[in-house]
Amino acid sequence: MQLTGYLNDHGGEFYETSSWQYSFYAPHDMATLVHLMGGRKKFTQRLDTLLSDAGYHDIGNEPGFMHAYLYNYAGAPAKTVDHVLGILNANFTTEIDGLPGNDDVSAHDPQYCSRSRQRSVRFDGRLRRI
Repeated sequence: MQLTGYLNDHGGEFYETSSWQYSFYAPHDMATLVHLMGGRKKFTQRLDTLLSDAGYHDIGNEPGFMHAYLYNYAGAPAKTVDHVLGILNANFTTEIDGLPGNDDVSAHDPQYCSRSRQRSVRFDGRLRRI
């Protein structure tokens, strides 16, 4: 049997998310990740693709919570605001099914609360308000 790095012989699965979402997961060193992805412009373009309607992003599970905020590391905080508000409006309601995905360990309700209030974020060594 040839080793493929997948959990089964058919491949294609990742635990709780996709390879697209995991490719942005380096919270300990975002500056290096932006550089390795080709710089700010290319990083922003890749985020645009991830968060587009192409189906690569899933806000319904914990690995998808951070992506809208990553624009800050590419110097595009306005895109963070646009995507955060878009995610809130498209995925959270006051209805019985108003939280996306499964709310295991109550992860989604704090996401709504933190996304709904004005926040300060740090990028390029400076504190900015969104």
